[in-house]
Amino acid sequence: MKLCILTGSKRNCFGGVYTELFTGSQNFQNKRIYGYIHFVTPYQSAGVGIGQIGHLPAKFRITFPEAFKALTKEQMMNMRVEGNLTLNQSKLVEYVQQTSEGTLNNLLFQKAKSARDIPICLQATALIDEANRKITPGTQQILTHIQSLFTHPVTADIILFFNQHQGGIARHYDEATGISTRFLFRLPNEQFKNIPVQELKEQYTKLHAQVITLNEDELKNYVLALGSDVFMRDSTIHRIKLRSREVSFLPNESQQQ
Repeated sequence: MKLCILTGSKRNCFGGVYTELFTGSQNFQNKRIYGYIHFVTPYQSAGVGIGQIGHLPAKFRITFPEAFKALTKEQMMNMRVEGNLTLNQSKLVEYVQQTSEGTLNNLLFQKAKSARDIPICLQATALIDEANRKITPGTQQILTHIQSLFTHPVTADIILFFNQHQGGIARHYDEATGISTRFLFRLPNEQFKNIPVQELKEQYTKLHAQVITLNEDELKNYVLALGSDVFMRDSTIHRIKLRSREVSFLPNESQQQ
């Protein structure tokens, strides 16, 4: 059975593996597929991957969202990619005409000189790490932001003081990204234990603190377990894993006026 495709004023007919390639590409167009990353460009905005289109191994061009630029090339190439497949049909015809059927059975478009020459494109929607954790651009943005908080002290709003003078919960809000990060704090020193909790609430609404580092695996598991919406909407977190040290309270400005 032959498949005929009209490109411009020219009619192109193909059979065998070529037919499987075209029908497979069209069936998977705008659908989610998975693949392995084999190359990432220096600017990390694109790359080359290999996956399956039907029964055929397919080489495809990958475009990466901005958030994944926070990762190193090595980290990205150790992950699988999930994305939506798109194709340029006229370029696909051209490459099929230049490629032997045996090559298509082995590795699609081996003659492509660069990623830009590959007419099948995967718009990356997520990366999947070695622990099979799915990292979306939104998740990566949150991970990158929280990791940045580990590098320097932050100013945060005090959400509440615990009873029994055990400390409380603070929230750092980043205006640029809209991400809210809640963390636990202890009272700066023993003298604050002599002040009633209600007075602490009235006198102190902000603090300065250093968020304690979580390792990469712990942070990923924490953010993925909670979900991105918790950080974007500042939802209540019942089990906060982020803690802080070197805490100092900032006086309530309205109390000083």
